Amino acid sequence: MQLTETLLKKVVLCSSLIGLVFLYLYSGTITVDTVDTLDGIREQSEVKISGEVISVSQLEKVAFVTIGFEKLETTDVVLFLDRDLLLSSGDTVEITGTTEEYNGEMQLVASSVVRVS
Repeated sequence: MQLTETLLKKVVLCSSLIGLVFLYLYSGTITVDTVDTLDGIREQSEVKISGEVISVSQLEKVAFVTIGFEKLETTDVVLFLDRDLLLSSGDTVEITGTTEEYNGEMQLVASSVVRVS
């Protein structure tokens, strides 16, 4: 059997489709750790936090949100905005993002924000 251009295209297409199906199935098993505080979390870790919005400070394309927890601790969250931020003090939110250290303090750079109530 000779490897023709048509056969090669079919092999490549089938391999690509199998790879995409594998990635889709694998992506369902990836979980993000839910934490109560950023203390002890390594930098560049992806985490999820839940808490109450204490304060919101919004500039043009960035917002700084302080989240409070039941343990009387707070965490600073940085949001890079592509639309208006519809959060206010007292809202309960779930925020997923990556931890970064800034001025010696750990903060969360958000990739998604979901208002729970």
